Amino acid sequence: MATALAADVRRDVKVISLIGVAHFFSHYFQLALPALFPLIHESTGLGYAQLGLLGTVFFVTSGAAQTPAGFLVDRVGARPVLIGGLTLLASAVALYGVSTSYPFLMLLAVLGGLGNSIFHPADYSIMTASISEGRIGRAYSVHGIGGFVGYAVAPIAMLALGHAFGWQQALMISGLAGLVVVAALWLNRGDLHDGSAQVRAERQEAARGGGIGVLLRAPVLLCFVFFSLIAGGQVGLMTLGPSALIQMMGTPLAIANGSITALLTGVVIGVLIGGVMADRNERHDIVTGVVIVCVAVLLVMIPIFEPAGAILLGLFLAAGVFYGIQGPARDMVVRGITPPEARGRVFGFIYSGMDFGSGVTSVVFGALLAAGHPHAVFYCIVLWMLSSIVCIVAAQYSARRESAAAPAAAE
Repeated sequence: MATALAADVRRDVKVISLIGVAHFFSHYFQLALPALFPLIHESTGLGYAQLGLLGTVFFVTSGAAQTPAGFLVDRVGARPVLIGGLTLLASAVALYGVSTSYPFLMLLAVLGGLGNSIFHPADYSIMTASISEGRIGRAYSVHGIGGFVGYAVAPIAMLALGHAFGWQQALMISGLAGLVVVAALWLNRGDLHDGSAQVRAERQEAARGGGIGVLLRAPVLLCFVFFSLIAGGQVGLMTLGPSALIQMMGTPLAIANGSITALLTGVVIGVLIGGVMADRNERHDIVTGVVIVCVAVLLVMIPIFEPAGAILLGLFLAAGVFYGIQGPARDMVVRGITPPEARGRVFGFIYSGMDFGSGVTSVVFGALLAAGHPHAVFYCIVLWMLSSIVCIVAAQYSARRESAAAPAAAE
């Protein structure tokens, strides 16, 4: 019995580690090219508008392709999609380094976006099918941490490599590192399950029939709106928060940027706590709602009291901890409303809400700053986050009603 338990733990740790590293590289690669824009501009003469368009094309492609990627996961399985997607993304990054023309860079941005689109539907499908029930929350936690660490490491590592070897070599080295992870996934593919043979057959049958109806269920649509709102608030805070602080109360640049570092540090701590909490309770919607309220209370104190220095950084750190706690909890809500035969498409569709919300709120918050209303940026972020609570609680309630109605309909 003990031997079987130890083997089970080892398998779970292996799968969690592999998926966490793959997710790390997906986020690392998202910032690999943007981190080198100053060096690329200096070397090639490409304008920042041209370089910025490469990033826009990458993310638009990734967001648009995420739901189709989910359908592909349901049709052929998550494992080959994950390995193929990471191969495409890593290869695109490596080929950035040998690019000799802007159109070729644009083509690679499209290909990289397609490769990046598969991670949420594939990762969550594999973790849901492979990880033991009692450790699934911690698996989601490590997955989230891998992404945040990838974001944190990319700018530092890419600039260091760029200054040491040149921007092209930096991209090639990074792309090759991603291909090493592809090899590791391939060698350990036997541990990356994406469902039983019966479930895969059900997925293929649903895929042949279209299967779009599962995305129009009330719990799924509510979760899509939830992710649009919560991610929009997060991205707005990370991208425009420092500028709002500077405009609002003359915060020094180092402190304004340091507030985001404090936020991300808190998020990592919170995700670790949230993973353990997610495995020890069942009302994940309530946990999500409570901690988001805590985030909102902490953030609304900033425009009201205009704190400075260590107090401001402390507020961002605490907000990050609470924000991190909701990550695994919200993922458990999505897992609970997702039919086994439609994991790929549901995960892909719901998490594409993050791209949609990020794009919309960046425009809204940017307009508020341009109009000279930095306080309103924080108030809107708080409003976005509080509104998301209604969606996640309603999604869980709607899913329970569906489950209760299903036996009656069968009779």
